Amino acid sequence: KVELDAFSYSSKSRSKGYPSISFGVFQTPGSNAQEIIEKLYDKLDELQEDFPPGMEYIINYDTNKFLTASMNKV
Repeated sequence: KVELDAFSYSSKSRSKGYPSISFGVFQTPGSNAQEIIEKLYDKLDELQEDFPPGMEYIINYDTNKFLTASMNKV
């Protein structure tokens, strides 16, 4: 399910000094966060094949790193 849901749709986003887009992906109740994150990386890798030369994606905040570290401590 995809929803547009923001307080404001007028903003500027920059990454590494270049214009960019930013968006969040949130899990729904009962879903598997790690599975969602892994599928997101797979999909972005697939989509990147059609990006213009020099364009790449960056994931600034990956909760999977925290989840994995937390499970390793248990």
